[in-house]
Amino acid sequence: MLSPIEEGAEGAVPTCIVINGPSSVGKSTLARHLQEVARRPLLRFGVDELYRMVPPDWSGGEQDALHSHVGFQYVDHGMSSDGYVLRGISNGTDALAMLRAMNAAVIAMLEEGVSVVVDGQAYEPAITDDLQARLDALAARGEVTVSYLQLGARNEVLSDRNACHAHPSHIGVHQAALPPQNTRVDLTLDTSDISTTEVHDRVVAFLASKSPIFGGAPR
Repeated sequence: MLSPIEEGAEGAVPTCIVINGPSSVGKSTLARHLQEVARRPLLRFGVDELYRMVPPDWSGGEQDALHSHVGFQYVDHGMSSDGYVLRGISNGTDALAMLRAMNAAVIAMLEEGVSVVVDGQAYEPAITDDLQARLDALAARGEVTVSYLQLGARNEVLSDRNACHAHPSHIGVHQAALPPQNTRVDLTLDTSDISTTEVHDRVVAFLASKSPIFGGAPR
């Protein structure tokens, strides 16, 4: 017989897992794995999903996009001291509104009792602080369990991985030099020299101690 958690009984406290780190560090692969092993539905939502919703004229992927100055726009920052392209994303006023809306969507899912894995956030302190404050408020009321994961990798690893993408953005090395998005980090992993399987196993073992949807009891 299935346990109440396995049956997805109403009233169980949902889980939110926030995975951050530079582009090409392994966030999306980890998020998909967590969806596969979770014992309740775990919706994947994050900045890449948001970018796919953005109309082309506001898209940072198009340098000559009509409204990219108020949307998402690539910005070149030259080269790093070790010879890697430094490229970032500028978030205009419309982009900031979309990012705040994404935070609201994550909170709405959790308030309905649906667990969420946040597959990356924009490097925008006001926006990441906003989500953390909203999650802290839910957690203080006992309405969610929250875990913040930070993945990292060396510059050469990030550059090599990004070059394998169908449309390389070359933003990972610049992002790796920026401060972590969240002021609270529960687990930090450098993925440079460990296998994908080992990354997954370490994260699941950590989450199992915090959330019943990964086999453990909530704290």
